Amino acid sequence: MLAPSNARLLDLVFPAPPRPVGHEMPGGSAHAAGDDRLTVRFWGTRGGIPRAGHDTARFGGNTLCVTVELDRDRLFVFDAGTGMINLGQFIAAQKRHYRYHVFISNPYWSNVQGLPYFGPLQVPGNEIVAYGVGGELSLRQALAAQRSDPYQPVVGRERGSRITYRELKEGDYEIDQAHVSVIGLNHPGPALGYRLTSAGGKTLAYVTGNEVFPHCASGAAAARERLVHFLKGVDILIHDATYFDNEYHSHAGSGHSSVSPVLTLAAEARVKRLYLIHHDPSHDDEAIGRMEMIARYFFEQRRLPIHCWAAREGSGVTI
Repeated sequence: MLAPSNARLLDLVFPAPPRPVGHEMPGGSAHAAGDDRLTVRFWGTRGGIPRAGHDTARFGGNTLCVTVELDRDRLFVFDAGTGMINLGQFIAAQKRHYRYHVFISNPYWSNVQGLPYFGPLQVPGNEIVAYGVGGELSLRQALAAQRSDPYQPVVGRERGSRITYRELKEGDYEIDQAHVSVIGLNHPGPALGYRLTSAGGKTLAYVTGNEVFPHCASGAAAARERLVHFLKGVDILIHDATYFDNEYHSHAGSGHSSVSPVLTLAAEARVKRLYLIHHDPSHDDEAIGRMEMIARYFFEQRRLPIHCWAAREGSGVTI
């Protein structure tokens, strides 16, 4: 396999495919009344800690935040990393109001560090509900702690929006006219994966903080079968793919996946689109681009109609 020495050469040798129908950047056309389209946007794609710099400009340096917009006033937000700050600025510029449903995969710092700086929190009257799972601390305790001394003394917080907290367990929920299914993930601490189904039947699964074991691992078959059933046939799967396969041995048990088991999972579940996310802080754009090439080659060789990208901060797709 070719090993380009920089991101520019990578683009020349392996140019990105044309955007799929409806692929757009944030700020694209708004949903019309009664529209059943589902718009996904990536505001943060990095795992662990933010990484800013010229060598992360292509895929982004902010930590996890992904939105799903179902219509003009319902916004489902998955994780609240530093990408959530840019989301808040975008919303302020658009002068639009939403009912916010914020789903936390796990309340680790990397997944919630943008929440205190989310602009709509300072706007009275916004409806914000945070969903997730508690651990040693309840979800409320884990999220509220960072909005107080000594982490983030927010002046005027009493004049802003209130957050309602709702802890979830595995199962099915009806949330603001959308069906949300929840599954527990393979992670050292409590973590949840989400499958969202719109009223018109469009489906998206968001699964990060999940370690997909290689086939040879003990107990892998049962865990994979359960997850395959959960993901079966989704229009869009967004899944943790933090490591290259040759890096995995030194990260086993971390709660994050290497790329090949994720590709096999997507193939078995027959998903339509796959976005790799939770990019490792040590990976620059060139490394992430190589992972994207590996993933596309995997599906091309097997003649599987699965479109695959490494998630790019600032990009989006409408289906």
